[in-house]
Order: sequence, then C-alpha cells, then structure tokens
Amino acid sequence: MTALNPQQLLQRRVYRLTFGMVVACFAAFSLDFPLANLILVLAAKFLTIPAAPSVKGLMVLVLSLIVMPLLFSGFVMLFGFEPQIMIVMLSLLLIWFYYLGTEQKFVLLSTFGIIFLVLISFFGVLNGVAVTVLTENLMKASLIALIVYVVAHIFFPEPQQDFQLPASPYSEFVRTLIAVKSVIVLMPLLVFYLYFLPSHALLVLIFSAMFLMQVSTKESLKALKLYFIVNIVSALFAIITYELFVMIPSLAYLLLFMATLGVYFGREIFVGSKLGKVYAGAITGYLVLFSGLALSNDNSIDTKSWDRLVQILFACSYIVIVAHSLERWLFRRWKERYGHRLNLTKAN
Repeated sequence: MTALNPQQLLQRRVYRLTFGMVVACFAAFSLDFPLANLILVLAAKFLTIPAAPSVKGLMVLVLSLIVMPLLFSGFVMLFGFEPQIMIVMLSLLLIWFYYLGTEQKFVLLSTFGIIFLVLISFFGVLNGVAVTVLTENLMKASLIALIVYVVAHIFFPEPQQDFQLPASPYSEFVRTLIAVKSVIVLMPLLVFYLYFLPSHALLVLIFSAMFLMQVSTKESLKALKLYFIVNIVSALFAIITYELFVMIPSLAYLLLFMATLGVYFGREIFVGSKLGKVYAGAITGYLVLFSGLALSNDNSIDTKSWDRLVQILFACSYIVIVAHSLERWLFRRWKERYGHRLNLTKAN
C-alpha cells in the first residue's frame, strides 16, 4: 500500500470508524438475541485503536473473546451461590484488570474483560441458571463485533507499521496501588447494585466500571472534573437520542445518526489532541447506555431512562469524590511512607 500523508490517514481512520459503527449498529438492531447491543459497543471500542490489526493482535482478541467469558462463567457457577467467596474472587479479578489497564497495550483487553466480568457476575447473582445462555450470547456478540472490525479494516486499510504503544509510565508498585485503589472505590458500588437493585442496574454498573478505568490514573481534581463532565454529558446525550429514537423508530434514521457520530467523534479521537482518550471513553459510554436502552425488552424502559441518568450521575459523583479523597488522604500518606518505591517513571 502506498504511503498516506497525515490528512489522508486521519480521513481513512474516520471513515473506518464511521463505517464500522454503521454496520455494527445495523447488526445489533437486526439480529434478535440478548446482548446484541454489545456488537455496537465492542466494535466501536476496537475501531478507536489507530493502527492496522496484526495477526498476533487478532489472535489475542479471539482468544480473549472466547476464553474469558468461559472462565468467568465457570467462576460464577463455582462461587455465585456463595456471595462471600464470590466477592473476594471478583475483587481479585478486578484488581488484575485495572492493573492491566494502566498500560495502553492492555487497555482494550481490560475494558471488555471488565464488561464481561460485570455482566456475568450480575446474571450469576440474578439467575445462576441463565449464565450459560448469557455466555453464549456474549461470545456471539463479541465475535460479530470482531468480524465488523476486520471488515472495516479491509475496506479502509492503512499501511502496516511498527506501531508501538508507549509502555506504562508507572512502576509495577504504582500500577498495583492504582488497581487496588480502583477496586476499593468500585466494590461498594458494585455490591450495592448487584444485591439491592438487580432489576435495572446493569447499564449503570458497566458505565461506572468503564468510567473508573478512565479516572483511575488521574490524580488532579481538574482532570477528574473533566472526565466526569464529559461522561455525564455523554450519558445525557444517550438519553436524549434514545427519546428521539422512540419518537422516530426508524432504522434508517438511526444509521444516519450513527454515521454523524462516527464522523464527529472520529476526528476528535484520531486528530492527535490531548482529549482523544476522553472522547474515545465518552463514545463507548454513550453507546453502552444508548444501545442498552434501545434494545432492552423492558416495557417500562422509557419511563426509567431518566432514572438511569440519575443513577449514573450518582455513581460517577461517588467515584470522583471517593477516588479523589483516597488519593488525597490515604495514598498521599502511602507515597510518603513508600516514597523510595513510588517513582512515576520506570527505571531505565
């Protein structure tokens, strides 16, 4: 393939994301099976990575999409009926994923690992018998999303290059500390929703877990506020566009709208600005909530959609306040005590 100048490369990446979102949206709304909405969420998440897929990367994705749901399903079948044991195991798995998420090359794996874990754990508590069916649907949605991702790259390819994501700027000790802090913040929220509001908590849980991954490495209140505002705006936007979709239930209108989103967000994500990651997280959060609402079988979902926004506002506010408080009051003391081990950059 001939080399592309920066403007051509940006244009191709925007078109690829837009094409993938439109095709994934059509598949999600045309195929009738539970969790079909994740086709759109995962395909968009895959396509926010600005690089041509490698054989090794595709193999890792395929193995992850097949092996992880099976492992989590077995985990829930073993511990789902022993809540105390399940909570401990769930915490350990979440620590591992948030640890991986502090390094860019593992962000994708960590993101849908957390989504899978929350989904399967939720249904394990709600209905252990349904876990097997859930796992099958989850794997189906994931593989369709992966096919959309590959097809989008076939139609809108870019030159293969030695694309090396930067290594984590944190030492292993700091990464572990960040992961522990993330789980300390998330677990009370997770336990509360899993055991007290199982009928309409799933979207809020996934949205909150993904939001926490964005803010887990941010220490300044200014950065936390930025992520909080952007994610709440994306949630509000998801509710509004869902209400419009209810008034105009046309698939053609929805596909046109997704194309518009793809063009706008694609430019913001791939242009190379500092806010690219914020926009990538925002569009994923938006798609989680919008697609989950639009494809839900709950007849009362229209009346509950704004209730979900209130819950997301509460959950994200809780995450920002507790994460900042922990950083300020607990981890600052840990930094003083373990200052010799908390180098923010790895030793060469």
